[in-house]
Amino acid sequence: MILQSILIKKIQYKIKDIIIFRFLLNTWLYFFLYKSYWHYLLFPKNKLEKKIKRSYLSINVNFGARIGHQFANYNAAIFYAKKLDLTHIHTEFPDKKWEKTLDINFNCISSESLIEKGFKKIQLPRFKENNISEISKIKKIIQSYCKKKVVFFLETDQPYTNQYEVASILQQKFFSSPQRKKGKLIYKKSNFNISVHVRMGDILQNAKIRKQRFLDIDYFINAINKSLSIIKTKKKIVIHIFAEKNYKSFLKLKQFNNIQFCYNLNQYKTFLHFIYADLLITSKSSFSYKAALINRGIKLCPKQFWHKYPKNNKNWVLIDV
Repeated sequence: MILQSILIKKIQYKIKDIIIFRFLLNTWLYFFLYKSYWHYLLFPKNKLEKKIKRSYLSINVNFGARIGHQFANYNAAIFYAKKLDLTHIHTEFPDKKWEKTLDINFNCISSESLIEKGFKKIQLPRFKENNISEISKIKKIIQSYCKKKVVFFLETDQPYTNQYEVASILQQKFFSSPQRKKGKLIYKKSNFNISVHVRMGDILQNAKIRKQRFLDIDYFINAINKSLSIIKTKKKIVIHIFAEKNYKSFLKLKQFNNIQFCYNLNQYKTFLHFIYADLLITSKSSFSYKAALINRGIKLCPKQFWHKYPKNNKNWVLIDV
């Protein structure tokens, strides 16, 4: 039943994506498709209060996307809750294994619990993150519900570029849980563990995605060399290569000492290894980028990427590709 429900939601979102987001999003008609906007238009303006009741913000992540994409949605809710003077609340990820792996709902209010208590779910329109006029509309919509018990939901895939801005919040959420366990990591505490995310498998089969995301093996060689030049430790340095399978190009990586190839870990364990790495080398991938946001160590990343990086931060080192 759960899988069936997720499939239905995926289909619903796909239809919505095709009809609304691809054709109507940038038209004057778009905001009028939402009941919440009509509520603002029809609400008596003279009854608006300057200070609203405590209201909450969450998001339903994209059901058809992978965890990196879904995490971007989740991060958007964290950021916009603060920007819109709302309280961020947790809505579970569709995959229960990810919910358990991440365990970032400790000591958090859940949207499900509030809705069960009678709070009304209010869907906000998607808005451009730097469009002052659209953000103003969103604020007015929120203000129009000032006397009601509501949970606002951002539209799926609400744009938010500077994901690194919520890194400290994610770290606090992830590491503060009393249930937090590293799980069975292949790392040894006595070593300085470098994790390298080599993403090839799925992107090699699509020319458009390959052009956008593919990184030649020389990028990883340069990144490892850069890592070795900046690490200051007396520990044994071990390099862990995380990939879907062994590729011929990996022969070039054998020039490094103490290198291990990790092909048999599932996505959940791989993500945890990225978080707990002493140094993480990412790909052009939301998967390793989101793990890097939680990771408290050093991150080496491709300079050209669709998400932004913090400036003048010694824990973030950018590599030319």
